[in-house]
Amino acid sequence: MPIFERAVKAVNRLKSDNVTELKGFQKVADGVKMVAKVLCMMFQKLPRIRRNTTEDEQLDLYWTHCKSVILTSRLLNELKSYAKEDQNDEVVQEVKKVIESEAYDAQLLERASKAAAGIADWSKAIIQFHEALKVVKPRQAQLAEAKAKSKKAQEMWDKALATLDEVQKNLLTQVNELKRVKDEEAALKKQKEQCEFSLSVAEALIVGLADEKISWEEDLAAQKINNENLVGDIVICSGFIAYLGVFLSDYREECKNGWTEMLKKYQIKSNPKVDLVTVLGDQVRISQWQIDRLPKDNFSIENAIIQDNSERWSLMIDPQMQGVNWLMATYGQMEENQLQVIKPTMEQKILSRKLESSLTFGYPVILVDATEQFDPMLEPIIAKNIQKRGAEYFINFNQQPILYNTEFKFFITTKMPRPHYPPETCVKVTMLNFMVT
Repeated sequence: MPIFERAVKAVNRLKSDNVTELKGFQKVADGVKMVAKVLCMMFQKLPRIRRNTTEDEQLDLYWTHCKSVILTSRLLNELKSYAKEDQNDEVVQEVKKVIESEAYDAQLLERASKAAAGIADWSKAIIQFHEALKVVKPRQAQLAEAKAKSKKAQEMWDKALATLDEVQKNLLTQVNELKRVKDEEAALKKQKEQCEFSLSVAEALIVGLADEKISWEEDLAAQKINNENLVGDIVICSGFIAYLGVFLSDYREECKNGWTEMLKKYQIKSNPKVDLVTVLGDQVRISQWQIDRLPKDNFSIENAIIQDNSERWSLMIDPQMQGVNWLMATYGQMEENQLQVIKPTMEQKILSRKLESSLTFGYPVILVDATEQFDPMLEPIIAKNIQKRGAEYFINFNQQPILYNTEFKFFITTKMPRPHYPPETCVKVTMLNFMVT
């Protein structure tokens, strides 16, 4: 508090020499004696005073007693540590009567003794502190009571918050459980609806397919027969692919019938009328071929199946250009393929460059307008002289090995209606007859 700080400052201005000097005085003013009286009263170290003693005699007794008991080297420390908050109110009232005297003036005391003036300031400040404390203490008590009530209220508030938090957690748990139950209920309802729908569809399907039983039994019987005839059918189709591509429909049919009779002699079962399209055909691929301008007659479809299943490159007899148009439509529209069309009349450098890039990058190549003689450059391609080294493939082209891409495809077409190719050429390619008769 500022009042107490003023008292401390008053003491701090004093030194032990000032107290010693004051103690050494033999005669002092009444004001100094009053200071001595105040010290004796405040420290409760009173002299023995007899009755009928005058006021001046009492002051002299207080002065003498103060010099011997209070004005010691410990005085300054005792002033600083004075129990200011535990003062007796009656003593304070008596002290007030003294300090209110005109002789208890700081300026007058300063002339008599610096120590007396400092002690007078200190005593006034301590008394003022006491008076102020009488006002502050009730308020401090009220503040302490308010803090206690606030603390109790805060505890109640914290407890209520904890209870609310627990309730909210329980509520959230219940809400989540309710949501889970509702979701489960909705899922079960949906499952029930789906089951009811599936049941109704199944019942309708059973009723609707009841009449299909006969056709299924017929199909099952036919499938069993086809399984029994599978080996013979594959043998005939293999021969068809290997030998009949160059012939017309009538001769193809004659050869199939002859092979069927031959298999019977060796007790190998086959269908009486083996159809290449039925055995090896894929209706999806056939539909795409026809979209790509393949003629829709059975003869052309057989040629396409032979070409698709042969290990050798195809040589097409194609005066009407049906086969080449189909190939260009099939491979020319694929973005990943850069279809290369070459002719025997091309310059050797251009032809070599196109073939080398196609072999390396896997582009399809169509040789159109082929004659009965082939450029020696094409010999390793037609013969498929491919070698595997590690994980890669190589082919000898222009008398040096180059990287071979397994996506590479090679087709040969000729407009000659009746070409004559030597046997060594025929065994290296699959000949297909696209000629319209």
